Amino acid sequence: MDIRLTQSSGNWQLDAVKILSASKEQIWDLLTTSQGLASWFPQLSWTDQGWLFTMPERELVFSAIEKRDQEFLQIAWDQAVLTFELLENGLRFKEVIPCDYQSDYSDAKKDMAGWLTQLEVIASLLSGQSMDSVADRVAYWETYLSKMM
Repeated sequence: MDIRLTQSSGNWQLDAVKILSASKEQIWDLLTTSQGLASWFPQLSWTDQGWLFTMPERELVFSAIEKRDQEFLQIAWDQAVLTFELLENGLRFKEVIPCDYQSDYSDAKKDMAGWLTQLEVIASLLSGQSMDSVADRVAYWETYLSKMM
């Protein structure tokens, strides 16, 4: 995975490109259908408005800011903006998140590490290969990002 992390105007911008051996249609279905989303992020489903995140205590809708069929999806994820751009040979992911982001569940580094892990989960799913422990991968990406910050 090719990764860049930059800081500008109080935000972190994470850019990652993951080469995938899958069609744009397969990738798009993973991002924009309830069945596809549940296969790599079980708490997510698709609604007319975007992603529905279901937790035991509440549900949150993360709105689709822009959606171009099998090309581009942009989601408002709490205070971050997530962008998925489908490429001929993979997926370009971008997250823009405030440097000082804090929630009950995460901070900027943990959020970015989580999304890098999710890209690996998507790649494993599409290739039919099993993946190491998700928790281990999140810890790996947190360490990796710490060195870049």
